[in-house]
Amino acid sequence: MRSVLTLMVLGSACGFAPVEEQQVEAPTKEAPVVTALPPVKKLETARGMESGTFQTTLKDVTSPAELTLDDTTVFCSALGYGTSFLKVSVPALDELAHFNHRVSVLGLPCAAAGACTDTFGPESILQGSPGVEQVLIRVVLTEVLQFDASASTCTRQLQETVTTSVRGVALRHHAEDDAVPVPVERCLTAAD
Repeated sequence: MRSVLTLMVLGSACGFAPVEEQQVEAPTKEAPVVTALPPVKKLETARGMESGTFQTTLKDVTSPAELTLDDTTVFCSALGYGTSFLKVSVPALDELAHFNHRVSVLGLPCAAAGACTDTFGPESILQGSPGVEQVLIRVVLTEVLQFDASASTCTRQLQETVTTSVRGVALRHHAEDDAVPVPVERCLTAAD
């Protein structure tokens, strides 16, 4: 009897209460029975889950826009890339995009076509015919969650890619923010 009493005292100290048998009454319509999982269950799920990356598309929209194409809006510049890239000013990005796609020194929202070479530069787009061009601009905003099971942490980063085509030349620009910590439950929800 003493060992049973000792076991009950130890069990109570660890968070386990001694259980007495009780007769359970059937629930009535006035008092529905609600069973909630304890918060510890989420931590158990997090520990059992493998590390990984979860991506969700938050926005994928294609919109029409007008681009003015001339020597001031179609140019080669090394700003932001480290090497000279063919860029086109896309003012509509200020309204269409989540992120700021501006080239800091020039102050223009831009998209890039690729590295400028002797055969690929502004004339590849201008084609001897400056003017206004109607284009479709696709903006894809993605949420990237990174779960680290060993540290039981979750981080969130937003990434945005803008694409369009001007006179047969594909343009692209990518922007993203820094990953920030978010509650682990955010990764668990994404994994379901």
